[in-house]
Amino acid sequence: MFISLLQHQFRPSAQNSSEIPVTLMMENQEMKVEGAAFLLDGHMKLRFSDFLTTTFIQALQEGKKVSILIDAMQETVEPELFKEKFSMLMKAGYDWNINIQTPLK
Repeated sequence: MFISLLQHQFRPSAQNSSEIPVTLMMENQEMKVEGAAFLLDGHMKLRFSDFLTTTFIQALQEGKKVSILIDAMQETVEPELFKEKFSMLMKAGYDWNINIQTPLK
């Protein structure tokens, strides 16, 4: 899964300039998962690790909201929106990207 920024750049981790830490918070903060994503396209796009992708998809398939926290930004994905897009992806090879526009408050 890829995530793109429209105006800003992601800041790489201090330990690895090609990765950035990512936190997934499941609905009502019942579960928190941390991992890394790989930076692409001048740090304006990233690719989740397989572990984060699997965790993200599984939570949404279970009907949970998932908040993605990256580099002081947050976006929440609703399971209803995901089910429709994921169904399209599985049927037609649809490229599903998330564009983060909301700074963390």
